[in-house]
Amino acid sequence: TDNNYVKIMSLKALGTSLGVGDADSVAAAIRYAEIKGASICNLSLCTYTSYPQLEQVIRDSNMLFVVSAGNGDVYGKGYDISASPVYPASYPYDNIISVGNLMFDGNLDPSSNFSSQQVDLAAPGTYILSCTTGHSFGFMSGTSRSAPRVTGVGAMLYS
Repeated sequence: TDNNYVKIMSLKALGTSLGVGDADSVAAAIRYAEIKGASICNLSLCTYTSYPQLEQVIRDSNMLFVVSAGNGDVYGKGYDISASPVYPASYPYDNIISVGNLMFDGNLDPSSNFSSQQVDLAAPGTYILSCTTGHSFGFMSGTSRSAPRVTGVGAMLYS
């Protein structure tokens, strides 16, 4: 194969109008992506519950997973996910890169979750121009904006 370019495979696994889904749908999308040849998977999602089917499909996959570390508590204050885990960022596997959110000045955004053991790095994720509902654009912030940047860098390095 020609490795001089990167292809993007967009899969919808969070299928409700609220943008939520279930672990079975996410696991099915991961399996589909791997069968279709994906090497890197961005998971800009978090859950407080560890779902065995999601953990197993990530653990047993040959893909690299770049995942969001999460955007804090109900007050928007980031916290240590070593003490209060979020998944998949808190899974202990070598094929996961967990990403926090950096502000434009290089400091960790106050809403970004963190952990010296479970968050691997941080990337810009504050006030990122993003697609919004109604076929429009707007500025959004969070680790779901940081993780795709790291995924893109990983894909370019892999290619």
